[in-house]
Amino acid sequence: MKRSDITVRYYDHESRPVVNVKVTRAPTEKDFAMLVERDPRFTLAWIEANVSDDDRNHAWDEACRHCFEQAEEDAKEIFGQSTKLYQAGRSGGWLYIDGMTRESMEHWNAIDVAKWAKFEKWSKQTADDVPFQYLWYINERHFGEWASQQTTIESFCVEL
Repeated sequence: MKRSDITVRYYDHESRPVVNVKVTRAPTEKDFAMLVERDPRFTLAWIEANVSDDDRNHAWDEACRHCFEQAEEDAKEIFGQSTKLYQAGRSGGWLYIDGMTRESMEHWNAIDVAKWAKFEKWSKQTADDVPFQYLWYINERHFGEWASQQTTIESFCVEL
């Protein structure tokens, strides 16, 4: 990556280097496959039939929050513990680091650019994890309880 490859946008009264972390995909079979001990009944159809719109939106928000926190930890690992990460844009789809501006970038050396490239790569990988985190949250908060109730009902019916 060269300095000229870094995306710069205007946020908070400054032109800043930013990372595009917009999530542009829904959960896929690959995301379901990553769930440990997945019950084959847990599908997108089950989610739509059994989880309210509000609960699905909450699960998505929680997945995004979790991934932002991971990006924040990554930023601290790369740039130092005092690093402050912010989201910008209508849906928070851009990340920027407090104190980094287009002007400060003019003084970056190859090491600084390499650090940014690492941060950008890690942030995009984290954003790509949002659909899996969404499924994990719903599996933990909704499906597990439902599956437990189904097992109890099925056990009761067998005993009759």
